[in-house]
Amino acid sequence: MRNSLTRYGINGLAFALLGPFLFWLLYPIGPIAAWITAESSCQILRYLSFRFFVFPLEHGFNVSPLRYIAASIPTSAIGFVFVALAKNILDRATLVIYGAVTTIILGYLINRAFYRKQR
Repeated sequence: MRNSLTRYGINGLAFALLGPFLFWLLYPIGPIAAWITAESSCQILRYLSFRFFVFPLEHGFNVSPLRYIAASIPTSAIGFVFVALAKNILDRATLVIYGAVTTIILGYLINRAFYRKQR
């Protein structure tokens, strides 16, 4: 348990920094396009890290593509709606910070429920 929790923390920290950084970097192409590109890239990388690093099958976890997608849809959908609604209200930095905090908290809670060990 402790090892998976440590790996989850490291993974979470890495993607908590990478996602907002990519969004910030790509923002000049437009907030929606930047969000879609950053989110898609991070989700692919995050799935691979969950599957092979954080929650490996040999430790009793089941991170299938379908389960990963099901766990990611709520966070991604809320992130998309947030960016779409706030892009004309918030400046770039505030949008990145609020979006990151919201998706980090929501993502943690959802993934915690989805990836618990089967008993």
